[in-house]
Amino acid sequence: MEEKRKLKAVVFDMGGVLLKTVDPLPREQLAHRYSMTRPELEALVFGSGFSHQAEVGSISREQYWYEVATAVGEDNMNMPEFVENFFSGDSLDKQLMQFACSLKPRYRLGLLSNAFIDARKDLHTRFGFLDIFDVSIFSYEVKVRKPDPRIFKIMLDRLGIQPEETVFIDDLSVNVESACKVGLQAIQFKSREQVLEELSALLSQV
Repeated sequence: MEEKRKLKAVVFDMGGVLLKTVDPLPREQLAHRYSMTRPELEALVFGSGFSHQAEVGSISREQYWYEVATAVGEDNMNMPEFVENFFSGDSLDKQLMQFACSLKPRYRLGLLSNAFIDARKDLHTRFGFLDIFDVSIFSYEVKVRKPDPRIFKIMLDRLGIQPEETVFIDDLSVNVESACKVGLQAIQFKSREQVLEELSALLSQV
């Protein structure tokens, strides 16, 4: 019987895992301004065709937000103000980040995120936490986004480890399923407590 490989790396998604919307009011106010619900506005920003283009770097950040403005019927949108308001309710999960930090140097840490152009700079400016990761990959930098299996293979290559030696955490089932097909172990994020329990159990296995 083949011996199960010991885990060597933990890879985190960003939005919905490490970075979450803890105050929905700013987005609700924006949605109300455009006669939308908050889920409708979030679907437009994160799930539209042009958002997917932005996540693989096919269109510029400016073009992306122009498309958002057009979609909500806003001719004279103050883009910096809209973006600031949209993301102002987001907060870093400090407890989960502390746990991630505690894993070093026993495990290599990765960050794998679907994100728009300049996300790396924006996150570093706002939160300054990227330095804890051995490898951080943003979809726009590699021109491919989750759940495309190629992005997981890029992460594995940069970490220098095998799929079965890696556990991946993401809040979306489609990304978790794709990671599993590549051979990674994966946990779907539902709550901090649930992830900490499941991850601790995995890491305790020899």
